[in-house]
Amino acid sequence: MQIRNRIKELRQVKASELSPNVKNWRRHPKWQYDGMKAVLESVGYAGALIAYENNGQLILIDGHLRQEMTPNEEVPVLILDVNEQEADILLATYDPLTAMASEEGVILRQLLDSINTEGDEINTLLQDINEKYSASAVMEVENITEAYYLPNETTMRAVPTDATGQIYKAFLVHLPQGDYDTLMENIFKLGDRWELDTVAAILQKAIRDMAGE
Repeated sequence: MQIRNRIKELRQVKASELSPNVKNWRRHPKWQYDGMKAVLESVGYAGALIAYENNGQLILIDGHLRQEMTPNEEVPVLILDVNEQEADILLATYDPLTAMASEEGVILRQLLDSINTEGDEINTLLQDINEKYSASAVMEVENITEAYYLPNETTMRAVPTDATGQIYKAFLVHLPQGDYDTLMENIFKLGDRWELDTVAAILQKAIRDMAGE
């Protein structure tokens, strides 16, 4: 298989001169903003934004949050030799492909434990990551794919215990794409309001509030 190199150049560009992609589907809740801020302040720019040229404009494919956070900074940008359709493919798949990677919770916790830093914000971020992945990264939902053939149904199934002995259950709800997008957008809004950073915690609080608990 021959792989084309579509990177034309690495260019330093003032962030405010980059055009956000109107098709960008990613949303950035407050806890992600805070986490990115902590990393940028602690480490700095260690990765390039990705953009392509269209009618003299540099249009972002990846890096919208960093562009928004540092509008007056010169930022590293990988300029791609792609057309609009190819840019759409990258925009639609860049994050989902990364999210498909499997996780090894033990190795992640060892990595997090090995990091020593004096920054309060970065320490808070590392602690949050540790708490999120310490349980979820070791869980394996077995035969979950069969549930995708049950439209308009809700399934609940047991999940193996994690290292603490806690028993988890997976709650899978099937929704049309538009309803799912609206639901997640509203969940993120509630998370910002309540300063909660996991979907499970947000849903639990919403349900308890509605039930008057």
